[in-house]
Amino acid sequence: MRNPQAFAFLESLHMLLERTLPTPEDMRSRVHEIVAASAKDDSARNKRQPEGAFLCHFVLPIISSYLQSSLGLTATESRTALLSENFRNMRDICSDTPARKQRHPFDKQLKVSPHVVMKQWSGSSGAPLRQSCPDFGLRAPCKFPIVFEGKYFERGGKVKAEADLDHKHLPGILL
Repeated sequence: MRNPQAFAFLESLHMLLERTLPTPEDMRSRVHEIVAASAKDDSARNKRQPEGAFLCHFVLPIISSYLQSSLGLTATESRTALLSENFRNMRDICSDTPARKQRHPFDKQLKVSPHVVMKQWSGSSGAPLRQSCPDFGLRAPCKFPIVFEGKYFERGGKVKAEADLDHKHLPGILL
C-alpha cells in the first residue's frame, strides 16, 4: 500500500537533491578530487570509491539537513534517524548501520525465478540466510522508515543508469 505522506517526503527530497547537487560535469570532477584526497586519509576511507564519495560527501549531509528542515527534527534526532553503512566515519550525522541484525531468506534481487529462490533457500547455492546492508536508511524518529541503495554512475547518462539498474534488479529514483 502506498503511503502518500512518505511519497511526498521522497518527492520533496528528490527535488531538493536535484536543485542542490552539482551538475554531472562538476560532480565528476569533484568526486575525483574527493577520492584522490581520501586515498591516504583514514578518517575519510568511506570516500575512497566514487560511490562512497558521492553518497558520503554530497547526499547524506543533504538528507541530514532535510530531516531537520522538513520534519523539524533536532540535529540529535536527525543523527539517530539517519543510518549509513559508513556511519563509523560519519558519526556527526549518522548513528548506526542500516544492516539487518538478523539474517533472513531474502536479498536485493527482485526479478528472480522461483527455481533460483528455492536453490538459495535450500542452501544448494550458498547460505540460505542473508544479511542485507543497504547503503543508507531512515528510522524513528523519522516518521518514514525507508532503506536506500545508492548508485553513482559516472558515465552514460540516465539511459545507461536505468539499464544498469534493471540489469542488477534494483529499483531506484534517478537524479
